[in-house]
Amino acid sequence: VALLPLAALALLGGFLLLGLMLVATLLSARPVTLFARFVLVGLGCLLVTVISGATFAAILSGRGDWLGEIALLPAGLPFHALLGFGGWLGLIAFGVSYRLLVMFLMAPEPPAGQVRLVLIFGGLGLGLALAGLLAPLADVGLGAGFTVAPLGALALASAFYGRDIIVLYRARRRKALEINMLASIPAFAALGIGLPLLPVVTAAGAPESWLAASVFLLVFGWLGGLTMAQLMKIVSFMTWLETYASRLGRGPAPRVGDLVAMPRSGLWFMLYYAGVALGTVALAAGLATAFRYAMLPALIGTAGIACELMRVRRLSEIKAEQRPPFHEFPRLLLARAEERRQPHVDDRTAANPRA
Repeated sequence: VALLPLAALALLGGFLLLGLMLVATLLSARPVTLFARFVLVGLGCLLVTVISGATFAAILSGRGDWLGEIALLPAGLPFHALLGFGGWLGLIAFGVSYRLLVMFLMAPEPPAGQVRLVLIFGGLGLGLALAGLLAPLADVGLGAGFTVAPLGALALASAFYGRDIIVLYRARRRKALEINMLASIPAFAALGIGLPLLPVVTAAGAPESWLAASVFLLVFGWLGGLTMAQLMKIVSFMTWLETYASRLGRGPAPRVGDLVAMPRSGLWFMLYYAGVALGTVALAAGLATAFRYAMLPALIGTAGIACELMRVRRLSEIKAEQRPPFHEFPRLLLARAEERRQPHVDDRTAANPRA
């Protein structure tokens, strides 16, 4: 317990460095796009989350005397979690997924007015969460039911976001869905079920197990599932660029999709989502032992997906005659930054490889 403040200080320093790098990157491209604003707001939430977490660590370690009579715990904990999951992770996932889906589905960008509604209601919910977190500093009692307000605003934001995702799917020019898009569908379903349930469960005073089940579904079903699904495309795309972009015009090159093992990768995702669904039901029913067993297929599915990503980096699905020499293979974790693009490669061709 005595080391909690030191751990919080280390986290604060690390996240500050990460945030500064990301903010500098985003602001270097002017004008700042609407999708980038999602990330900027999310990074602001990250800053507040880390500072409030460091404060909580000081309180729990017995070094919170400087707060005087101000009681940040336990009243501030729900708002701390909302800013972390809803702002840092959730809102950033909204903004990044807009850009990824437009690119991977070859769909037109949704109208800015529609996307702005997501940012407005998301920002409203996070602003209310910030007010709830800071209320004890002003000696303002908001009441136990105030948590419903930011949750409701975030649920509205997710409804507008879901509408935009459906529009992107319907307007796509790439009709055949690849594994990253197919595996994202259960993740979006988890968002559509889990987030609207949160304000309802909170307002109704339902058992804590229901609240835990809703949060679990969002964290593992939506955030976890969506992240792993898009990683399948991102890793294969970056591996293709690193390996074959400089070889275009000098021989046959595989498609990006050829780097991924199908249908085996899809089976891992099915196993993962089955575990998440069973775990959600077990949590809601208060069955601790059943929840532990439900995590087994989710764990196996996650391990399988990780192995598939490693196989993509090792070009395991590519025919021997299309592989580069072994010393030119992509590194498992780090790209070969020292490699230079061949002068004959056209930027437009490299940026739009065959999928």
